[in-house]
Amino acid sequence: MVLKLRKSVTAVLTAVFLAACALLIHNGAEATRTGLYAMSFGRDQSGPLLISLFQNNVQDAAQLFYADYYSAVPIVDPWDISVVGIKKQEDSFTVTFAAKPYLGPHDYIGRDEIEFAVLKYGTAALIDYRHIENYELPENLKSLQKKAFEE
Repeated sequence: MVLKLRKSVTAVLTAVFLAACALLIHNGAEATRTGLYAMSFGRDQSGPLLISLFQNNVQDAAQLFYADYYSAVPIVDPWDISVVGIKKQEDSFTVTFAAKPYLGPHDYIGRDEIEFAVLKYGTAALIDYRHIENYELPENLKSLQKKAFEE
């Protein structure tokens, strides 16, 4: 019973995701550069939908990436994530997000791009995590840093 419910939920989420992607591709959404990169969705809510669906994936990827650099787990809030782009592959999609993880009371530690592959049955897999820009921590949080980023 639980397995059937999980398969149903996965199928629904996959259908919603693919419909959102099709709508974006149909509307010719283009990436723009603003603070974080953002896709122009206008009244279309597929951007926030994608962010909601991938929130945990982005959080997990940031946690994995920053584990070597900080002793604390960074947080990535939904409002600090934007959709950079969506590419249709032969039998999958590639979705790229921009994110700004933080430590403490919203002290940002960097600006990153995270890329996922979405396979035809809704499975998401991390492809790449790119640390674009590093932000210096305030004095009260410097003890959390294990090692510095290479330039």
